[in-house]
Amino acid sequence: MIYNIPNKAQVTPTSFGIVRVSCINLFQFIAMYYILFIPGLHTSPSAEEFTTMSSIPFLSEPSNAEFEEDAAADNILAALESLAADHIPAPLRDNEEKRLRFLEAARMASFKLEQPWDTMQRLIFCALPPNMVQVGIDLGLWRLLTKKEGMAMSVAELAAELGAEEALLVRVLRYAATQWMVEQVGVETYRATNITRYLSMSGLESVMFHV
Repeated sequence: MIYNIPNKAQVTPTSFGIVRVSCINLFQFIAMYYILFIPGLHTSPSAEEFTTMSSIPFLSEPSNAEFEEDAAADNILAALESLAADHIPAPLRDNEEKRLRFLEAARMASFKLEQPWDTMQRLIFCALPPNMVQVGIDLGLWRLLTKKEGMAMSVAELAAELGAEEALLVRVLRYAATQWMVEQVGVETYRATNITRYLSMSGLESVMFHV
């Protein structure tokens, strides 16, 4: 059979529409033929196939082990945060063996949790604490805060009593607070910690002088 294909002069927008509709009808006919006459395309899956398909994890759900590990991590964090808030059990504080075991375990856990940036910061700034301690000793900062016996003081009050510049004290105290050398209790307001008291001891002052 020979079809006459119209030339460009005979093609109109209407003829384009007829061709488009004819193509759609042809595709629909082919689809219906495959569905109705080719076996297997319109049948339900067998029990074995259904079991296989249902076992495929479309959205993976956390396993029980993952839930248990997550809960264990939360419990450890809660316990450490409680200790950091000064809720330290007496046996851990007073038993020297347990205290040392805890300090070593906490130190090693901290190392093993470090990311590269954490390690770099620790090593780069490891010389800063002794220098800041010496600045505080020279200013009389640790002795003054220890003498206040836990009473908070503002930077302005400290500067007035020590005869130091406020800008210098702001920088020293902000860093000291990150090392628990002092505790920040308000905006530019600080008080002594256990480490502040240690730093005010004459023996430690002498040791730091020779570091």
